[in-house]
Order: sequence, then structure tokens, then C-alpha cells
Amino acid sequence: MKIELIEKELELKVNWKLSRNETTIKNNLFIVVENEFIGEIAPNIRYGETVELIKSNFNNLLKERVSLNSLNEIWKGSHYCHSFKFGVESALVAFEAYKSKQSISAFLKIEDPLENIPTSFSIPIMEEHLLEDYINQIKRFPFIKIKVDNKNAVSFVKSIAKFTDKPLRVDGNEAWESLEEYLFFENEVKDLNIQFIEQPFPSTRVDLYTQLKSISKFDIMGDESIEDNADFEKLSLQFHSINIKLMKASGYYNAIFLLKEAKKYKLKTMIGCMIETSVGISSAIQLSSLADYFDLDGSLLLKNDPYNKFIEKNGQLSLKN
Repeated sequence: MKIELIEKELELKVNWKLSRNETTIKNNLFIVVENEFIGEIAPNIRYGETVELIKSNFNNLLKERVSLNSLNEIWKGSHYCHSFKFGVESALVAFEAYKSKQSISAFLKIEDPLENIPTSFSIPIMEEHLLEDYINQIKRFPFIKIKVDNKNAVSFVKSIAKFTDKPLRVDGNEAWESLEEYLFFENEVKDLNIQFIEQPFPSTRVDLYTQLKSISKFDIMGDESIEDNADFEKLSLQFHSINIKLMKASGYYNAIFLLKEAKKYKLKTMIGCMIETSVGISSAIQLSSLADYFDLDGSLLLKNDPYNKFIEKNGQLSLKN
């Protein structure tokens, strides 16, 4: 089997600023099987992933007899990172589905992906005088996702609410360190059209999440608190919903497992993304039948998506036939 790794530099439309970092360039990598079947790798420094680590992972993979059936054994006890595992598995799934003359969803034994998936569109941290113009450009999207830090959150969210009546999804990216500071923010924005708050505290602060869930004015969603494995009994005490991303779930099969397990514990689910091209986003769309919410704007934030895997119309996504 021929398997290659290629790297592409992706330029963002705006400075992508979160509570913990910022960038205008993202380097993603792609696994290519038999010159045609592609899986995306979007390394994320939050999980210790770098381009150099991905390349090292690939060199180690080349020493193995690679097939879809062999992956569990290859990954066992290894130090391959989440996004690399997903990129490899997704390329091999595409290859095997093609050989068996099945769609990817049929091959994965899940329902067909939804059509016209309503995604949020993100507003990174930026100067507030830029907001009106930015929001005017994205007003076709049914939900607005807002990146905040613990210093700008009140002013930033209120400013955005002046320019849109769309439901707001506030993403803290682990910005707050204390319950008191966060509850001050909640009280200040309690009358706004906020759908949920995502990951306000560090993932290690289980104590704060457990206290917050029963007193919060809003639903609380976990993101960084769940990677490729999860104790859903504990997560259900902390959150109302969870964000599953293929790049941190380590593959289709594990993401499907996590999405289904979350439902057993009465947690709502969102399928999210990193900064990815339409290769990664189209992979996430394959699992759309399993989720309640969608945050799949990763490739729409790019100036130069080198692929063209789905259609976006009026803020809704559909796979190409």
C-alpha cells in the first residue's frame, strides 16, 4: 500500500486569537493512500501536537504493516498523537469504503449524514470597533460562536449582541480561574440570547464544573475536558453537553463510540473542529446524524482551502454528491 504525508500552509482570513494563543497561519498535514484517499491531520498545541511530532509519527508508522485492521495493534501502547491517528484512520476508511463500493457512513455502520447542517461561525478575540463589519459578513450563519478571555468577556459579548439577534455560543477555552469571576460574567450577560457556554475553566478544575452545573444560568459544554477517552459518569456531573472533535477523538470509530456513550448519560453532543480544510470538515459531516449541535466552520475561516469537499449555503453545510 502506498501511503504518503504532505504538508500545506493555510492562511486564515483573520488573526485567530483565543484566550491562550493567536495565529494567522496554520500548517496542517494530510495522509494520502494510493494517491487518492485523503485524511487530514490538524495538530493542536493544546494537546502537545506539532508538525514535527506528526512527521516523527509518520516515520514510525512507515515501519509498520499498515492497514485499517492493523491500526488498533499499531496504536496500542504507542505515542502517536490524536490528530495523526485520525488522519491515518480516515484515509484508510475512505480507501476501504471505496473498495467495498459503500459510502463512508454505510461502511462505518451509521446513518447517512444530514443535509443542510446548521453550523455556527466563530468570532475570534479582536478589537471591538471591528465587530460590526465582521458580523455583517457572517450574518447568514444561524449561530455565532464567540471566543473570549476572562478580561474582555463581558464587554466583548455585549458588543456582539448589539449587532446580531442570532443565538450566541460563548467559548472560554479554559479562560477563567475562579468561580466568582465566571459568575460575575454570567450575571452581566444573563439577559442575552446565549445558547451555551463552552469550557469556561481549565479541564483539571472538576471541582469548579461540579459546583457550576447546578447554579449556572446557561448550559455548560465540555470541550478540552474530553479527548479520546472519557469518564461519562463524571462528565455528566460537570456538563450539560460535550464537544467531540475528530482530531482529538483519534478516529471515526472512537468518535462514534463517544457520541453514543454521551447520549446514554443524557448529555447533548456537538461535533466541532479545529482549523481544518474541507477534507477534515467533510469527515466530521459524516457523523452528523449523531449530534445535536454543529461547529464546523474551520475551513470557512481559511483564505486558501486547497480542497472543495462540501457546499455552504445560508450558513448550512452539505456534502457534495
